[in-house]
Amino acid sequence: MNATVTHVKFAPPAIGELEIAEVVATLRSGWLSTGPRVRQFERAFADYIGVPHAIALNSCTAGLHLSLLVAGVGPGDEVITTPLTFCATANTIVHAGATPRFADVDPLSWNLSPALAAEAVTPRTRALLPVHYAGRPVDVPAFRALADCHGLVLVEDAAHCVEGEQPAPRSARPET
Repeated sequence: MNATVTHVKFAPPAIGELEIAEVVATLRSGWLSTGPRVRQFERAFADYIGVPHAIALNSCTAGLHLSLLVAGVGPGDEVITTPLTFCATANTIVHAGATPRFADVDPLSWNLSPALAAEAVTPRTRALLPVHYAGRPVDVPAFRALADCHGLVLVEDAAHCVEGEQPAPRSARPET
């Protein structure tokens, strides 16, 4: 029996001559991990997403870990997050010394449910870590309100959704 195997590429990168030239220029510069190109990238990225600062790290995992540490999350704390994500999300919580506390996802968005996250808050909860899953933006205003209500830190995992935008409220959408 011969089975046909189809290989589907997952998010193949767009690599053209410009990208190749930039890599070569970086290698020739002698600056591989810091330097003027990193500063240029950080400034361009911050401008692109409309924030005052951006810090380049080697991965989103490193960014999540650093964010939790800077927020003071540590031993004895809990961080509410989603079970529908890459293992690095929970691992960063563990590496910060805290305990992941999972709340379920909304069946339509596949993102952490703000209502279920609210039910999971305990006196040990220190932070919320929703994931913008598969390019679908989380309900940031709902998580911001939840964090503010309980004095929690809000750390977003936007590795899959850097360019995501919150959909317009139903009342603002045109009729179809």
